[in-house]
Amino acid sequence: MRPRSAEASVPALRETTCSIRSVNTAFDSRRRVEYRQATAISTSPHDPVFPNAHTPNRITLFPIAVLLAGLLALAGCATTLPAPDQALQAAEMAIGNAERDRAPEFAAPEMSEARAKLAAAHDAARNGQMVQARRLAEQSLAGAELASAKADFAQATAINDEMKKVSAPCSR
Repeated sequence: MRPRSAEASVPALRETTCSIRSVNTAFDSRRRVEYRQATAISTSPHDPVFPNAHTPNRITLFPIAVLLAGLLALAGCATTLPAPDQALQAAEMAIGNAERDRAPEFAAPEMSEARAKLAAAHDAARNGQMVQARRLAEQSLAGAELASAKADFAQATAINDEMKKVSAPCSR
């Protein structure tokens, strides 16, 4: 048989063990909540785990996005376009071909406009306005091709009319 003091200490020991377990359980649940708070991704105001949390120490993306947009804008403005050498050469060649096709005789206004736009394109390229120089060179090319086409049409029409005159006496 056990001594009386030992029998009296068993319930006290059970009570102490239960209270230690409840303290450990409370401590563990508190640690779990702190861990969940530290590693939380979503901090919605309606989140039951974090009812008072709005935004923890988290960098928002808006300032970063604004910074990147500003840097891209500066990089876009800092780049210079290459000179429109190919467009200028193509326009010069088209004007030369139109002159060989006798376009100044049959399409003088188009030829003068093409030459003027080519000169303006050269001036724009010298002044560093590459976009405008390219646009003017392309317009000059189109004008020279139009003049050449008009000259070809006028020459074909003249040949056709001449053939009609020559073949008219034979048909009678």
